[in-house]
Amino acid sequence: MQVFDNAALTAECTNINWGDLAAGASNTHMIWIKNNGTIPITLSMSAGDWVPLVAQQYVLFSWSYVSGTVVEPGANVQVTLTISVNQYIVGVTDFTNNIYIIATQK
Repeated sequence: MQVFDNAALTAECTNINWGDLAAGASNTHMIWIKNNGTIPITLSMSAGDWVPLVAQQYVLFSWSYVSGTVVEPGANVQVTLTISVNQYIVGVTDFTNNIYIIATQK
C-alpha cells in the first residue's frame, strides 16, 4: 500500500502541514491510497506519537473512507482526511504526530 498527495499517484504523501488552526477550527487534506499488493485489502486509521502528548485530548482526525470498503490489487481510493481542533484547547500551540493507515488482508 502507498499513500499519495495527487490523483496521478506520483507524489507520495509523507508529511501534511495543516497550517495554523484556531480553537474550534478544522481543515482537510485529500490523499489517494493505492493497493500495490497482490491481495484485496481494507483500511483503518489511527493517530499516535503525539508531541506534546496533551494534544491528543484536543485534536481529532477523521476520514472519508467507508469502513470495510475493499481495495482490490492495483486499485486506489481517494480519501479526505479531516483535522478538527476542540474549541476548548489549552496549552497547545504546536504539535506533531503520525497518522497510521493500516491495510488488512480481506
